Amino acid sequence: MKEQDRSTPEIPGFQPLHIRGSARLGIWIEARQIRLDRRVLLKVLPATDHAQQDQFVEEIQALVKLDGDGVLRVIDEGSVAQARYVALDEAEGSPVDSIAANDLDSDLLAKTLVKLHQQLHRQGSCIEPVPLSSILRLPAGGFSVMELGPLEAQLDVTLCQEQAARNLARIGRLLRIQGRWSDAIRALRGGPGGFDRCLELFDKDTQKPLRPLQIIFATAVAITIGWVVADQFGWFDPASTGPSPTDTTAGRGHEDSPTGDRQPVVDDSHRSVDQDGPPPVTTDMEVLATQRWQRLEILEREANRWQSWQSERDRILNSLSGGQLSLGREQMEQIASDPEMVFESEREALMRAWAWVEERNIRQAMVDSEVEIAAGRYPEAIVVLQQLASKLGLEKRFAADIDQLHRTEMLHRELLAQLELKMETVLSKLSQKLDTKILQPAGVDRFPLLMARWSNFQRECQKPVQIAEQVLHQAQQLADDQQIASWSLRDGPHFEARVMEVTQQGVSLKRSGRRNPETHPWHAISEVTLLALLDQETAGREDQERWLDGLRIVWGGDRVILDLARAGGAGEIARAAERLRARRVAKWLEQGQQAQQAVDDDQMRSIALSLSEWVTASEWDAMESILLRWWAAPLDRDGPAALAPFAGAIVSDWDRSLHTIRIGWKVGDDGLSGWEPSPGGSLAVRGDLAQIRGRVALVAPFRFESSLEVSILGLVTREDAPNLNVVLWNGTDRGLIFGVGIRPPEVSSIRVGEDDVLLPAHTIIEEQALANGGGDIAMPAPLPRLRVGKAVRILIREDEDGAILELDGSPILTTEPRDPPLIGGVAIETFGVPVVIRELELVGRISALDWDRWLQKEAETALRSDR
Repeated sequence: MKEQDRSTPEIPGFQPLHIRGSARLGIWIEARQIRLDRRVLLKVLPATDHAQQDQFVEEIQALVKLDGDGVLRVIDEGSVAQARYVALDEAEGSPVDSIAANDLDSDLLAKTLVKLHQQLHRQGSCIEPVPLSSILRLPAGGFSVMELGPLEAQLDVTLCQEQAARNLARIGRLLRIQGRWSDAIRALRGGPGGFDRCLELFDKDTQKPLRPLQIIFATAVAITIGWVVADQFGWFDPASTGPSPTDTTAGRGHEDSPTGDRQPVVDDSHRSVDQDGPPPVTTDMEVLATQRWQRLEILEREANRWQSWQSERDRILNSLSGGQLSLGREQMEQIASDPEMVFESEREALMRAWAWVEERNIRQAMVDSEVEIAAGRYPEAIVVLQQLASKLGLEKRFAADIDQLHRTEMLHRELLAQLELKMETVLSKLSQKLDTKILQPAGVDRFPLLMARWSNFQRECQKPVQIAEQVLHQAQQLADDQQIASWSLRDGPHFEARVMEVTQQGVSLKRSGRRNPETHPWHAISEVTLLALLDQETAGREDQERWLDGLRIVWGGDRVILDLARAGGAGEIARAAERLRARRVAKWLEQGQQAQQAVDDDQMRSIALSLSEWVTASEWDAMESILLRWWAAPLDRDGPAALAPFAGAIVSDWDRSLHTIRIGWKVGDDGLSGWEPSPGGSLAVRGDLAQIRGRVALVAPFRFESSLEVSILGLVTREDAPNLNVVLWNGTDRGLIFGVGIRPPEVSSIRVGEDDVLLPAHTIIEEQALANGGGDIAMPAPLPRLRVGKAVRILIREDEDGAILELDGSPILTTEPRDPPLIGGVAIETFGVPVVIRELELVGRISALDWDRWLQKEAETALRSDR
């Protein structure tokens, strides 16, 4: 064998014999299939890019679908390392390019190629022209293609017919017979239906030859008929040379009797010869003809049976090689019940082969099932047996085994749950020094893996318990000796104390100079004191950490469960801690859902805080939204009253479903909390009055929407320009000014339609229209005039019913509703003129979107800081 390419791996089950050369995709290797001891043709694609591997897999799939029709039959295919391979049955074929054109059935060759192109088109694919070296002539006279090459997805039949025509033209030129296929090529290029027209041309030109068996049968029939006729006329009688012209009885052998009956004529001249000679020749010929007829019938019957047997055998072999073992079993049962029992030796060989295949599959499945059982994966073992039973068609045979595995798996699952629960109980109460042998669930020893896990857990718990016992022993020794020793608590100073009592949960100490003892849990004792009790002050840091970790496992409480779960690890203690953490998270989630149904806002926040600390990163991502909502539930209940901007305001009438609220300010020590002047404006508080100049806006983490009402009790300082104006939906392009004695600087009038109205006046106008000098607005009202120093109560509102302006309880102006959305803030605008505010109240609906965003931001800040 030639030296094999280093990138070509060895194929299990095949022995390479000879490298033939390069293929269109990969290389050709002549090999021996070890299991069946036969020669096969391997096509191997060494490790290469994904594109070529995909093309190779597509070619294999097309060959499998064709199933030997015009192509070599696929025996096996798969992958080794990063290489792909396919094994083909070469069927002792000879390359067409090594055979003379005169010795080829060219029409059968062309018909095979056209059918191949047609079948590939039905699969939705098209191939490039097939090289002549890739076509084999089979011993039976047919042709097969060794490889298809890269396949191209193509549904257009005309393009596939054109590719087939090019293929015929190319091969015809190579064989120098292109003129013979010209009509077929024109039929292919004649539009849709070209495949069928081309195949009809080959069918018309091809005359079906007589089979050799038919020729033998016809010849035998002719010879037999000849013998019978010759005997009837006595042609084989050596004493007879034929009848004379006058001897009519010699030709007939009978004469008519007077009564009309035909009587045999006795020839006395030959009586002695007939008595002493051999039996009549006619009798021998009839017996011989009968025997020959019987032989021919037997031959014909055997030939028919042979063809039927070949078809049945090929179907069974295809089922076996294709892995359709259940179908193969049905086919084997059919031939086993055949009463004629023809070809018994081949039938027995097939039965033995089937039995071997079945036994091999059963052994392999049993091995795989035992591997899964040994690993404690009972569901996977059940699947292995179910797949085997379905594959072999032996559902009834393996039903009892599968049922037994189901019962064993159920018992294993129950014992595993009990065992893990026991581990969690021991870990959570390890400081009580539980006897782990007593807690072992009954039946665990039936499963070696479960028993091994329990033993490992006992060993892991034994070391921390021993360390804790050593601390208890040393502390008890100090108590018995009444010695004064140095103690310290976590993050606390050292102090001298005498040990009064030692328990597994804590120690009672009486400090020097104090009358009453104090009890501290062991987890509150400092690490320095614990190491001193263990006599490990001078040990290395790693050794000290190992001792302290053991004590934390025993006395760490709930916190150590979380720490162990976060640290992870392959030990049973770490696994038990993770299960405890997950169990606690699930319990809190259930309690949180119950609190949500009961609208217990404080309980929801408490649970959210606990969960935020105990959940993993992936769990946090899954439940972040619900935890944020639970934490924010009290805020949503109380409304904006707790917000810093409204600390000095009177907040009331909060509706958490409608998001409506009432906020009132009385100027005092806190002034107008939450109101801030814009650049160029000012806000000054003097006693119970606030002086505003310019624009002062309410600063809040949310906007108002759809409905907003503002009530102000104030005074003006100028009659020519009172300017006690309020802006609703401040900060948007839809801001609406409710002007009370409005007169912007250097503006003496505004345009209303085609008229000019002198200012100051009371009006409702959009800010953009005011900036443009007026527009199509409601006619302003010049009265009533505002007097300097006289308090006036202003009420403005805009909602879905429109806008209204009232002065001292009297409506002054109204406008039609504007199209939504109405959303924004609120501000007081004096255009630089000082005004005085004594009281201010706001009633509106907070934007639901802004409110939810604010709640989420507050919740994220609180919960993420805890994490």
